[in-house]
Amino acid sequence: MKYEEYIKVSKNTQTEDYNGIKSRLQSNPTLNLLHGAIGLTTELAELQKLLHDSENLRLNKEASLVNYQEELGDLFWYTAIIGRNISSLHQE
Repeated sequence: MKYEEYIKVSKNTQTEDYNGIKSRLQSNPTLNLLHGAIGLTTELAELQKLLHDSENLRLNKEASLVNYQEELGDLFWYTAIIGRNISSLHQE
């Protein structure tokens, strides 16, 4: 299947229930889970960049170690947001 064809066919599975989406997004647990997921994604990208630029670790070990620790701390923080809100979502 060519990309142009896929674009047309993919509309078949796209929801048009925008009220349902709006309702789910108004839930605090849902918003917090979304916040956690987006945060994890961005922090993982930052960690990946640090790993890609690992030459920095050899050149400036102390600064690089601090950067790694900060990124891991951010990942743990976003994981905690998700953990706190997963059970709340199932109780709604």
